[in-house]
Amino acid sequence: MAVLVLANCELRYMPQQNAANPGRDWYAAPTAPASGEGTLSKPFTLSNALRSDRIEPGDTLWIRGGVYSGAFVSELAGAPGAPIVVRPYGRERVVLDGVGIADRWKDRGVLIIRGADAQFWNLEVRDSARVRVFPDRTTPPRPIGISVYGQRIKLINPIVHDAGNGIGLWNAGDTDVYGALVFNNGYLDPNPNGHGFYIQNEGNGTTTRVTNSLSFNNFQMGLHGYGEGGTIEGLALDQFVAFNNGAPPYEGIARRDANLFVGPRSHPADRIHIRRSHSYHPPGVAGIGVRLGYTAVNKAFVVRDNYFVGGTQPMVVSQWESTTFEGNTVFATLRAPGVTLHEAVLLVEHLGPGAHVWANNAYYDQSTPENTERRAFGLAPSPPSYRGAFSEWQAASGDWSSRYEEDTPPDQTFVLPNQYEQGRAHIVAYNWSRRPSVTVRLAKTGLKVGQCYEVWDVEDLFGAPVASGRYVPGRALTLTSKRGPAAAPLGWANVVSSTAPEFGVFLVVPAPSETSESGRSKGTCQSSRTE
Repeated sequence: MAVLVLANCELRYMPQQNAANPGRDWYAAPTAPASGEGTLSKPFTLSNALRSDRIEPGDTLWIRGGVYSGAFVSELAGAPGAPIVVRPYGRERVVLDGVGIADRWKDRGVLIIRGADAQFWNLEVRDSARVRVFPDRTTPPRPIGISVYGQRIKLINPIVHDAGNGIGLWNAGDTDVYGALVFNNGYLDPNPNGHGFYIQNEGNGTTTRVTNSLSFNNFQMGLHGYGEGGTIEGLALDQFVAFNNGAPPYEGIARRDANLFVGPRSHPADRIHIRRSHSYHPPGVAGIGVRLGYTAVNKAFVVRDNYFVGGTQPMVVSQWESTTFEGNTVFATLRAPGVTLHEAVLLVEHLGPGAHVWANNAYYDQSTPENTERRAFGLAPSPPSYRGAFSEWQAASGDWSSRYEEDTPPDQTFVLPNQYEQGRAHIVAYNWSRRPSVTVRLAKTGLKVGQCYEVWDVEDLFGAPVASGRYVPGRALTLTSKRGPAAAPLGWANVVSSTAPEFGVFLVVPAPSETSESGRSKGTCQSSRTE
C-alpha cells in the first residue's frame, strides 16, 4: 500500500515494498553514473534502466527518490502474467520533470512507454518550465507528460500536471490507467491547447481503460478521444471524474471546454462504455460537458449510471448507429448574461436506424430567462412541430421511464475507493444548496478501525490537508465548502477559481502513526508535513 506525505510543501508517495513480484530487484538513482549495474549500491541511471534488456518478466525496478530531468523512454517488456513493475523505492518521492529536455521539437514526451506488460506505480510527471504562451509557434510547445504506445501497460496512481497533454494513449491495446490525478496541463499557441487525456485505439479486440481517475483544470478537454485519421475502438471509463476543464484560458469569459469528448473525424468509434463517471462545470458558464460523436458515423456506446452536470449543454450525442443511455443524472445550468450558446439538457443529433435505449434517467434543468431561445431536449432531425419539450422527447425517443424536473438535483456525495491501495479513495461532493460544509462517511474507503488518514482538496493538491484524524466507524467527516482559489498552473499568472462551494473533489489517503525508537506505535497520527 502507499500513503502520501508532504515534504517541502510538495506531495510525496510512500509506497511500502512488497513481494508481489517474484523476480529480481533492480535499482535506478538520479546521481547514478552511466556505468551503474542496477544494484542498490551501484544503481542504473533511469534512462539506462528503462532500456535495459537485463530486466526480465517478473522483475521490479525500484527508483530512488529525486527529480529526474529530461525525456525518458521505456522499452521494458514483461510477459502476460509476469509484468515488470516500476515504482519508487521505500518512502521516496520520484519526479520526472521535462524542464531538462534539450530539444523539445525532437523529444515530445517526458515519459514515453513502449514495450509491453509493464506497470508504473506512483510516479509524478511534470514540466516545470514557466513558459505557457507560444504566440507564433516558432518555439516548441510543452511535452506530453506520459505517452503510452506499448501493449498491456498499467499506470497506477500517477500524478501528471503542467505538461502539454497530460497522458496520451496511442493504440495502446489493453492498457489501464488507474487512480490518476491529471491537472493543469496545456498552453496557448495562441489558442488553448492541451488535454488531460488524449486517446486513440484502433481496437483489434482490445480495450483501453481509464478507471478511478481525475482530470481537471486542463487548458482544453478533460479527455479527448479523437483522431483525424485514427479512431477509438474499445474504450472503457469507470469512476472517471472530469471537471472545470478549459478553466485557465477561459476563466474571465464564463466559458469551459468539454470534460469528455469521444468522436473521430472520419473513422467510426465503437465499443465505448462509460459508467459511474462524473462531469461537472460551474453554474453560469457556457460549454459542453460530455460530447459523444463528431463528424464520423459511429457504431455503439453504452452509458450507464453517470452524473453529468453543469454547463449549458451537459450531454451531446451525435452520429451513432446504436446507443444505450440508462440510469444517468443530467443537469443543465443557467448560462451567464450575454453568452450565446443555447442551453439544452440533452442534445441528440443524427442517430442511425439501429437499437436506441433511453431509460431510467433523471433530467434536471434550471429556469431560463424570458425571451431566450430554448429547446430543453434538442433533436435533429426532429418530427414536425417539435419544440424540445420533455413530453415530445419521450414520444420521439421512447424515454418513458425517465423523469424531468425544472430544479437542481439533490445534494449528494460519492466515495470512490481505490482497489490498489486500501484506505485511499476519491470523494466527489455536490453541494447545490451551498451549505458551509458537507459530511461524508468513510466506510467505503477501506480504512481500518483506528487507522490514521488525511484528506486533500485535489484543486490544491500540494497544499495542506483539509482534514485528518483516525477512522471511527459510523462517524461522519465534515469538509468545509469554503476553499480558496485552485492551484494555478506553473507559469500562469491568472487566478483559476475553485469549484467551491457547489462542488468539490477530495483525496483520502492513509497516514502513518508515530512510532517510538523501538518501533512501537505511540498511538498518535504522524504529521505528513516536514519543514
